[in-house]
Order: sequence, then structure tokens, then C-alpha cells
Amino acid sequence: MLYLGSWSYRVPRTHSPRPRTSSTSSAHLRSRPDLTPWQVTLRNMLDQLPPEVLCSIFSYILPPVSWSSSRSRRKILSRLGRVSVKCARAAQTLLFEVVQLDSLPTAVSWCRTVETVPQARFLAQWRTRKLFISPGDLRMARILVERVLSTVPAVKELWLADVACNLLSVSILPQLESCFMSSVDLRLEVDSNKYLLYLPELRVLALSLCVVSIGSKVLEFSDLLCLESFPKLTALAVTWSKDTSEPEMHRLDKQLTHLFLRRVPHGRSARDEYPVLPCGELKRATSLQHLSLDLHDADEISALEAVPVELSSLRIMSNDRSQPTLIERDVLESDYTCLDSLRYLIVERVDHDEAAMREETMALCDAVAIELVEVQSSGKLEDFADERMWLRMTRARMAPVPVQRVGARAVFGAGSASISPRPEASTSAAVTTT
Repeated sequence: MLYLGSWSYRVPRTHSPRPRTSSTSSAHLRSRPDLTPWQVTLRNMLDQLPPEVLCSIFSYILPPVSWSSSRSRRKILSRLGRVSVKCARAAQTLLFEVVQLDSLPTAVSWCRTVETVPQARFLAQWRTRKLFISPGDLRMARILVERVLSTVPAVKELWLADVACNLLSVSILPQLESCFMSSVDLRLEVDSNKYLLYLPELRVLALSLCVVSIGSKVLEFSDLLCLESFPKLTALAVTWSKDTSEPEMHRLDKQLTHLFLRRVPHGRSARDEYPVLPCGELKRATSLQHLSLDLHDADEISALEAVPVELSSLRIMSNDRSQPTLIERDVLESDYTCLDSLRYLIVERVDHDEAAMREETMALCDAVAIELVEVQSSGKLEDFADERMWLRMTRARMAPVPVQRVGARAVFGAGSASISPRPEASTSAAVTTT
């Protein structure tokens, strides 16, 4: 068992120590105030571990937290870095591997540190893998966001929330694999047809209530999404309203295997304030395997007719004013081609009033050999918990995980339904399969 809190480091004495001899070295080691025999043993044990094991141990004991509130964590990691050279490398990796800038002062402090300290600049450029930027109470200036992005060219996962930035500035992250943007104002200062965003390694793109604009004109996502921009993109999740950019992606969806579409109303008074589903765009999704749609009434089920391929899984989301069980039964009773080879139907949990009707849905699924999976929606758009949970489930091809039997249903643990949670809070979702 490794207990790091007992490690204490003291500055060595300024005068030169007296020479050690073989007869006095053991006694001298015990009398040193800055190093005890137990600490020497611990240092030797740590030096024998591989670097990745050291990082795992340190990360488990000291999980990533916000950059602004991680003073104690940085202090402990700094002490660990004085144990040995190998411990110093592991501590430096953890200090810069996950960076969260959740306020304007912390973003300014980060830029100042990285741009003035050579060692910090090197670690930010080569060690940072995840970057979280959210303004907190003060909205960050666009130039500050772009300045932060320029300091982490090797980042692989990017989170932006409630900020504005030049869309083309994201192209300076050539190794980016996952991008999550919530309420981000993506601005183009040039003609988008001539200068397109290019991310060659991007595989997952999640956009929630984002706006692409030139000046005061709001553009569609088709102005920035194309096959040439994201050659490896296979998973796309878009949440939009009438005030944001719409998911027009006619140049992109031929390569998509995962598509998540969710609408948010402009207000809370009328249903007609929901945007219209992009049925025409689904016709070009020739590689689609997993689809997630929010269906608010029976009339919107016809959107499935536009899907040109047979799906492996279908998730149906609903709002508070709809009857999800009725929509589910209508979907199962329909004869659309995309449902011929359906293996999994993912639905949201219902209350006791509709529990009896859900039993009818289960019976219909059993009749056509479809597995029904119930999930609990988080309701938080900015955390992308629903999108990440759905992506993990479908990418694993609904592989079985350890379950706990509850009656006739199997309830998955919350940990099995969440992936790479944000460092400030762990997001989880309960999953039930029947």
C-alpha cells in the first residue's frame, strides 16, 4: 500500500556534509532530517516501477481537478517529483496531461506560465492530452481562447463551453481525436468555401447549441462539415434549436456510422417551436449503423423511411409532453426497411404510469427478436453524458457487462454506462436491458 501523504521533503542544509564511510553511512542516513530509511526504501521501490505504472498510481491517488483549485495537488506532485527522476517525469505528465481552465484568471495564468517558463511550455506542447475551457462567470475573449489552443498542439480531446473562437483556429490541433462543443460561437472571418476546417484525426464530434456565423449571418453546418475536412470522422452528435445552426451535412454523412440528433425548443410553450428533423439528410447516410433520434409524436416516425440502410441499433428520445411508449410501439409495428435487421432498441425509462405500456413494448420486442435497453437521461446538455454513454454502448456493440439481476430485468452498473467523465464531476447513467 502506498501512502503519499507521509512523504515530507525538506531543503537540505547549505553546508557541505561530512564524508560518509561504510561504517557511518547507516547511522548518518537515520540522522538526516530530510530523508528517512523508510523513504529511501520507498524511493527504491518507486524507481523499479515502469513509468506508466507510476502515472497510474499517482493519478488514482490524485485524480485530475480544476486548474484553479489544484494548488494542493500540484504541491503534492511537486514533492513527488523530488523523490527521483522517474517520479519527476510521472508527476510532470500528470500535471499537464489534463488541463481545465474554468475561469478567465486561470486561462490568463496558464498562458503566462506556458509562454514564459520553458519547461512548462515543453510539457504543454508534448504532454497535454485533454483540454477543458469554460469561462465561468466571466466570458473569455475570443483571442484568449485561440491563444490557449496554440499552446497545446498535441491535445487529443477538446472541450469548449460558452466561449467564442475563430473556427479555423481549431485546425492548429492536428492530433485532435474528440471534440465536444457546448454553446460555442464559431466564427468565420473568410469565405468558408475557400478555407475549410481541417482535422485529419478527428473521430468524434459533438455539437450542442453551437452557432456558425460570418458577421451577423448564421450558417448551416454544411458550410464547415465535409469529407475533406474530417476524413476519419465516424461519430457525429448534434443538438440544435431554431436559434442555432442546423445539421445540414450533405457533404459528410456518407462516412458516418453513428449519428445522434436531438432538438431543443426555442421556448417552453408550444411544440411547434421544435426544429424539423433533417429527413432529407438521412438519405445520404449509406454507412449508418447506429441512430439516435428524438421523436415527439407519431407523425415524426416517417423520418425513419429516409434511412437507406439497415440499422443495428436505434435510440428513441422523447420530451415531457410526449408519450414514449406509444411512439415505441408505432416504430416496432412499422415496416421501414431500416428496421429489418434491428438488434437493439434503446429507450428512456418511464414512470409508474407508463410501466404497464412498456411491458407491451417488451412483448413486441420479444416477438421480433429485438433486445430492449432502457437508459436514464442525464438532462445536462453541456456534459454530453447521453451522447458519450450512447457512443460507448454502440461501439461496444452492446457487449454484455457485469449485471445485477432485479426481478426479470438486468440492471447495469452506473460505471459501465459512462465514459471519460469530465474531471470536475463524474457523469453516469443507469442502463437496463430486458
